[in-house]
Amino acid sequence: MRHFDPLGLLPLARDLVLLLVGVAGGVLAWLRARHAQSWPSTQGTVVGVTSRGVGGIYKPWIGDFSYTYIVNSEYFSRFHPIRASSRKRADALTLGWKGRMLVVRYSPSSHKTSVLLNSDQPGGQLGN
Repeated sequence: MRHFDPLGLLPLARDLVLLLVGVAGGVLAWLRARHAQSWPSTQGTVVGVTSRGVGGIYKPWIGDFSYTYIVNSEYFSRFHPIRASSRKRADALTLGWKGRMLVVRYSPSSHKTSVLLNSDQPGGQLGN
């Protein structure tokens, strides 16, 4: 008769925790974007783009937009990540965006908190 070894469940528990963290992050991002639809907007500018590997399973690369915006004469700078399946795809998503204008939604209570919504952008999306 084979004995039950609870340590054998550790890999499964680790995978379950990682899955739950990923799902929770996605839900929080969705909730924030949904809430941000009612926030005021201003014009922003993409000042830089980069690609970086993050080592994820499904989308291990990120293309980052670095953007700036001004609210009430105060200057802010933030990053907006876009997940990609490869470095080539991350580079393609950010290609040609440096210097372009964006619509930035910012929190009325904390102007440093901002969101870029695809639906606000010219062409309806960030990246290609």
